[in-house]
Amino acid sequence: MGVASLRDEQMKDLSKNVRKIPCTTFNKFASHYKTVSIIFFSSVLLFLVLNVALYTLNKIIKSVQKYNNPVSSKYNSDLTQIYPGLTENEINKLLSETWSRHLLEYEPFTQFRERPYSGEYVNISKNGYRITRNQGPWPPEPGNSNIFIFGGSTTFGYGLPDSETLASYLQEYLAEDDKLNNIYVYNFGRAYYYSTQEKLLFEKLLMSDFVPDLAIFVDGLNEYLFVKDVPRFSGTLAKMMEPRRSRNAMLATALLQWLPMGRAILYITKKLENNINVKSDVNTEIESTLQSVVRRYCSNKKMIDAIAESMNINTLFVWQPVHAYKYNLKYHFFSKGEIKHLSTQGYPLMEEHLHKYSLGKNFLWSADIQENIDEPLYVDMVHYNVKLTQMLARRIAQHIAQADILKQK
Repeated sequence: MGVASLRDEQMKDLSKNVRKIPCTTFNKFASHYKTVSIIFFSSVLLFLVLNVALYTLNKIIKSVQKYNNPVSSKYNSDLTQIYPGLTENEINKLLSETWSRHLLEYEPFTQFRERPYSGEYVNISKNGYRITRNQGPWPPEPGNSNIFIFGGSTTFGYGLPDSETLASYLQEYLAEDDKLNNIYVYNFGRAYYYSTQEKLLFEKLLMSDFVPDLAIFVDGLNEYLFVKDVPRFSGTLAKMMEPRRSRNAMLATALLQWLPMGRAILYITKKLENNINVKSDVNTEIESTLQSVVRRYCSNKKMIDAIAESMNINTLFVWQPVHAYKYNLKYHFFSKGEIKHLSTQGYPLMEEHLHKYSLGKNFLWSADIQENIDEPLYVDMVHYNVKLTQMLARRIAQHIAQADILKQK
């Protein structure tokens, strides 16, 4: 047998032996790959299906609720008796413009403000104030009697149209005084604002050369929402200043907020955290906390007064009514007979402080104006209806006239 024939025979034998070697490693790899692929693509498919299902469910809920409104949905209440002058469709539109718009935007120095908006019932100027009935010009003209009013969402008038806010009624009532004319009130009430943020906004306006004749500060409710003197969204801003790892966590949170399933997870998590935080805040050194709120408010008042006096600006500080103090809860359709708010304990402490120390002639205690009035005065848990808004505006206007705070020009 020749060399070539021998080599051919050896190659044939080698080929037979190779075909006899079992492909155990390859088979195992293929099996694992198939399993992993099925799990991965099934997970992706399930993830997509869940998000599509939640998105569809959200659309269905919104379509069912399009004839409803956020307040009715939250409290399961019929609001026709709260808004006797409006039809159901008008109520729905008003509350949709109040709550369903993109509420806030970033603002330097003060952290945030109400976002400019144009609607049928709610209109917010790009200059940072809500439009008042017969709104004055901007910038304010020196020949007019210009009033800036500061406060939280109750001052802004959540749940009320432009023409029925505290600022609108105050302007109307002040105009009844024959000694005053060309009165224009600018509504700088903003959601979540309390005395510290109002002080900052007041300073910001003055630094921009917008100087009123009278600055009014309406407080009380939000003083007890921000007992630690940390404005809303401070936690979010703080996280933005953290190292990259924390910023990556924020990006992950933003992604979750974009996905329907992520929003559902964040909603449940936030509810659980809120329940824990409420119990912790109420049970931890409550007396000391409430006293610190009074001290903070008085300090802010002193600083605002000092700045205003140096610029020849009159000031008025109003302690507002709240649902948790001297109000007949029988007519409060949103509390279900239970009030969980620190103002329940805080308002009596503030009243006690006033008996011991005077806050001056430019302080107006209005917390008790709703006492012994047996009728609905709120449009939701905390925001005033037209009746209470008119009462407070009338109280302020009378005080301004009696104290001769606003001078004729």
